[in-house]
Amino acid sequence: MTKISADTVDARARAVDELSKMEATAGRPLRFFAGEFGVPECVDLGDAWLFNWNSVAYIEGGSPFDQVLMGPIVVPKDGGEVVLLGTAGTTEERVEHWRRARRPRTVPEVKQLTLADVWRTHFAGTETRVTARASLGPARVIVEAINPDGSLQLVGDVAQLGSRAIRAADSTYAYSRDPWALAEAHAEELHDIVMERTSTRAITRTDELRGGAFTVYDSKRYAVLDRTGHVVDGVPHVQLTAMPSSAGPSSAPISVPRAELTEIELVTSRARWHGLDVTVVGISAGMAHITAPKSAPLRDELGQIRAGIVHSDNERCGWSGLVPLVELQPLAVQSVARPPGPAVVNGMVARVDGVYLHVSASVVDGARESDVVVAVKPIGEPVTPDFALYPLRALASSRLEWRRVIPVSAIESLEWAETVLGHDVDAHGGTDNGSVHVSGVNLDDWVLYTGHTQVALDSAAQAALRYRSVRLEPHASVFDERISEVAQGFGRVRSRPIAAAV
Repeated sequence: MTKISADTVDARARAVDELSKMEATAGRPLRFFAGEFGVPECVDLGDAWLFNWNSVAYIEGGSPFDQVLMGPIVVPKDGGEVVLLGTAGTTEERVEHWRRARRPRTVPEVKQLTLADVWRTHFAGTETRVTARASLGPARVIVEAINPDGSLQLVGDVAQLGSRAIRAADSTYAYSRDPWALAEAHAEELHDIVMERTSTRAITRTDELRGGAFTVYDSKRYAVLDRTGHVVDGVPHVQLTAMPSSAGPSSAPISVPRAELTEIELVTSRARWHGLDVTVVGISAGMAHITAPKSAPLRDELGQIRAGIVHSDNERCGWSGLVPLVELQPLAVQSVARPPGPAVVNGMVARVDGVYLHVSASVVDGARESDVVVAVKPIGEPVTPDFALYPLRALASSRLEWRRVIPVSAIESLEWAETVLGHDVDAHGGTDNGSVHVSGVNLDDWVLYTGHTQVALDSAAQAALRYRSVRLEPHASVFDERISEVAQGFGRVRSRPIAAAV
């Protein structure tokens, strides 16, 4: 142990005070090193004192599972603020970064991230992690943490980061299979910041399993019926329904502007089913809708397809199914909350029983059915009991989707919606003046898809997004006309449903 002279007693007292605060947050005993593993308690940096610390369990037992992943405490000799170093890079690199950050510099008036925005904590069995996705020049990055000196720890694509990359991230990094790297920046260098909050807690009872999409509007909690939404007078809307209550019958769904929602929370659960790890995305009437990753075995030890499983032609593309709740061993429930982001709404939108649904033509044995249409939702979207699960018959990338067959006569109203990039677009189908059709959006990569190209979702692109819709008479011929205008792929082949919705 390095001997601390009398003139550093105050510095150590300040370090002890900081350690006590962290101990209260961590909920477990912490202490300074005293030579264990060759780590001294205190190091004289010349302009500051550095105090090494960790959990008592780790220092005395050495188990990495007991280690607190934070850097040393630095107490400046000039009486400056005590700081807690991060873990990116070596201690020497972190100290030098802290010194650079202390030098006077002009900070522009921009949205600043704070320690209250990006953090990870454990409390009462729940892990909560808040991260941010942002743009750093041409790179879309993930803000992993904020260092005590105010700089940001980032992770992003190696090619996009270029010279800003510090070093490559672990090859098993969870966000992508592409090469990723670590980087650092200051908050004023970032733009298009999107915050995301993820909470995970362990569960043991089946009545704790959860699944669905939710939001808060006008101080009330609602279930989100469709995250894609629909268009009303050129404005994207989202339809919500009140949470079930035993106090009385449920109220009719409401349609609200997408821009008035601050966030949408997607809730899923992890469970074990016959020894396999699965994700629970929906629950109703004692049944659970589960999905499995591509790596999950489809067949049991006898080579038979497991009961209740739904799969497409390509067995390696994952599977889904409806199984009794009693067959599940609950593991954890997770909620991911983030702003809804810009919408991309295309195709036919029908109103049926007061609910807006994205619909397409129905095809059987190559022939168009004239009296029915098919409502479609991708896996992960909230569904009602009148939906069924179907496979898509693609050879290379087979997928699953929810479908509901609807008589044309049941359609209350029908519109054709389209999202385009253009500043002079008539929201009701008028002249688009050279606008570009937008086929999709990726809110993680922050890009729009226009045909085979990508457009960065910057402020200019968001300002140029326009939504137009055309009111149509709900009869069979209109589906054939509109399908031929855009793509034949809008038609859905009607085969026997594989499983009913929960």
